[in-house]
Amino acid sequence: MRTPDFYSFQMSRKSLYYASNPMDASELKEEYMNRKTRNFPVEYYTEKEINRKFSFSKAGVLVTDNDAEINP
Repeated sequence: MRTPDFYSFQMSRKSLYYASNPMDASELKEEYMNRKTRNFPVEYYTEKEINRKFSFSKAGVLVTDNDAEINP
């Protein structure tokens, strides 16, 4: 049985971070801008966009792809 090489194993999935309250939305927007200027795959949705795309309502949502994952 061959064990996969640790560094060649990749699994892609999206992560969703939402603002717990309206005041946190500005921090998510700042995080979005930081990631976007560094060419990371990231999207930011406003409350109006969230209401159209998801079955919940929040002030802001950050959607990322290919985040690092650690399994201790």
